[in-house]
Amino acid sequence: MKTLIKVLIIILIFGFVAEAQSQYSYRTIREIQYNSPDSLSLAEYLQNSQPSRYTLQGSRFMGDTVTVVGVCVIPAQVLKFTAGGYTMVIADTGYDGNFGSIFIRASIATGDTASYIEMLNPGVGDIVRVVGYIAEFGTPGMNTVTQLVPLRSPNFTLIGAGEISTIKQKNIFDFYEGIFPGGRIKFRTGEPLESGIVELTNLTVVSALSATNGTVNLVDDLGNMISTYDGSTWFTLRTYRDPLSTYQLPEINSRIDTLRGMITSVSGGENPRGYRITPIFPGDIIFGKPRPIITTVRRYPVVVTQDSATKIEAIFTKLKDGATIKERFLLYSIDNASFTLIEMNAVSGDTLYRGIIPIQSIGTNVRYFLKAVDSLGLSTISASGAGGGLGSDTSKGFYFYKVTDGNLTIQDIQFTPYSNGRSAYVGAVTKLRGIITADTSDIGLTARTTGGTSVWYMQSGNNLASGIWFTGVLDTLKSLKKGDSVAITGTIQENFDVTRIGNVTLLERFTPDNPIPNPTMLTTGIFGPGAGNGDLNAEPYEGMLVQFDTVTVTNVWPTFADVTEYSVSDGSGDIIVRRDGKNTYSNVIGDTIFNMTIIKVGDRFANLKGIIYYSFNRYKVCPRTNADFGTFLPLNVDDRIDGPLPTQYQLSNNYPNPFNPKTVIEYSIPREEFVTLKIYNLIGQEVATLKNEIQKAGSYRVNFDGSKLSSGIYFYRLQTSSFTQIKKMALVK
Repeated sequence: MKTLIKVLIIILIFGFVAEAQSQYSYRTIREIQYNSPDSLSLAEYLQNSQPSRYTLQGSRFMGDTVTVVGVCVIPAQVLKFTAGGYTMVIADTGYDGNFGSIFIRASIATGDTASYIEMLNPGVGDIVRVVGYIAEFGTPGMNTVTQLVPLRSPNFTLIGAGEISTIKQKNIFDFYEGIFPGGRIKFRTGEPLESGIVELTNLTVVSALSATNGTVNLVDDLGNMISTYDGSTWFTLRTYRDPLSTYQLPEINSRIDTLRGMITSVSGGENPRGYRITPIFPGDIIFGKPRPIITTVRRYPVVVTQDSATKIEAIFTKLKDGATIKERFLLYSIDNASFTLIEMNAVSGDTLYRGIIPIQSIGTNVRYFLKAVDSLGLSTISASGAGGGLGSDTSKGFYFYKVTDGNLTIQDIQFTPYSNGRSAYVGAVTKLRGIITADTSDIGLTARTTGGTSVWYMQSGNNLASGIWFTGVLDTLKSLKKGDSVAITGTIQENFDVTRIGNVTLLERFTPDNPIPNPTMLTTGIFGPGAGNGDLNAEPYEGMLVQFDTVTVTNVWPTFADVTEYSVSDGSGDIIVRRDGKNTYSNVIGDTIFNMTIIKVGDRFANLKGIIYYSFNRYKVCPRTNADFGTFLPLNVDDRIDGPLPTQYQLSNNYPNPFNPKTVIEYSIPREEFVTLKIYNLIGQEVATLKNEIQKAGSYRVNFDGSKLSSGIYFYRLQTSSFTQIKKMALVK
């Protein structure tokens, strides 16, 4: 039985508000945060494939109003990463185990700071009593952070001083296994440490996650990755950083001996990273001796033929505080045999070095990587051109090529046996042939939003890895039509992990009106959140026409950073839909002014065709025109009510009331929020969920059918991040 429901029923029936306020149950933080091993195991199995099941790692007290006593670990005046509110962390007093910390966040409206001013009083070690309700920050993603949202003043009481729990020594493996994307979130060992302070050791900076924020990706010596997050104003490069901060963005390959911070998560496109670590106080990052760095790895020629040896060149440098580089090696393997090691020779200056792979016969497969060792014995590997730490991970792949006669196909360019998604021929200028599958009547000359695709696409058949995106400024490209048989000459590129032909310099058109390759029939689950860049099941379809049968709209805002994307599923898992195509289906309410059909969660299409694309850590499908959508089957649900945007929250009385068996519930929200609307019986048991999704600001009408319920009193509750209200209704049969 939910405590919040019992309390609010008392309020509604008896009206004793003051009495009800004294009945908010006391809960320990461990009680609020605890998840069973079975629940976390299931979350770990699902990863991000079913975001709606975030409750597997969320609090079982979500929505309840409780009283909590805890010791302040991070004060509100220190923790500042949440805009428009006060945030802090407290921990259970006298307890040093798992599930012992919780994040407190008060979302403060303009001019309302006085209602939460008490949050600024506690310092580290102060014991406080807080009254608030339990929510999850980051829904509808799988990785949410349980938060206590304090009620308005009086909400905090200082009751003494205590001791904060010890910092826990942990490994990245406790939170994430492998390199992101493509690794696994460790819910079983990570969730018990949510909002807790941990210490990680022996880390290497492999890439900048955000140079603006000052955040980086880190790996341990076993190849597991975690990212930092700028939680205070000390470890950020933004304009509002602490004026005393000396923090600078660490150089790639910098070593971190010790990193302390709070374990948290992030919503939106970063959600699949799972847990991130937030250093808070000066001294939370202790740097060690950096390793050598290997950059600008080049192969000459890029397209290797049977009559040429292969020159591998790279620049080897030491960082400012690093030791002198002692050895530089090229290791290569012929047709998956063991690696041969040769020492590379200086070419010019003291940084550019070269190694040579001998001439091989046509059809030979060659893989290789580079290694540098300094005078302290610290080493660095460059295994591929992939970014984000993948480039140093030999388990994700190597530099590679196949000896050919010099004539490449789309399949040669797109094929990779490794899960880093990199083409073997990046940088090569080559000619490719295919049939045009998308022209300017299908996709625009520029992407709709950042991370989108532009025209053109071509395909050479229905085999795996037979489609590709190409771009250029030639005026003749604009005259291309679907079905044209063409040859194009351009440069092979990796554009944010999408292999394409860029800078097209030559177009040869052969015959028009050729049959377009039929779309490959697939299931949406192949491209779900667990499919990171280079996924061996998903990557071969990049650039190809595919089709899914009977898909349902599952989310109208799955990507935090791009409101124009939505997701669909055929029951096997979600795939995100890009809107770069010239069709009239939209998830954005305001697009009604463009006479577009607004889709909602639950709407279906008999089938959906499109071109597979990749951006921001997800594979996506880009339908071209309306012809790529099968019959539209809208869900018979309640529509948004036309009219001016509301200025306040409101839950109206249902009508008719009493009802038998149907009634209508209307409500208004003044801003975009994650909304739940649920029905409860008289003893507080949930009997129906009417809404559980992100909704735009507006007024809504919902039809409720109680035909499966017995006569009696029921309650309906509207809840957002900053508003909760319950009303009573009667079903009379």
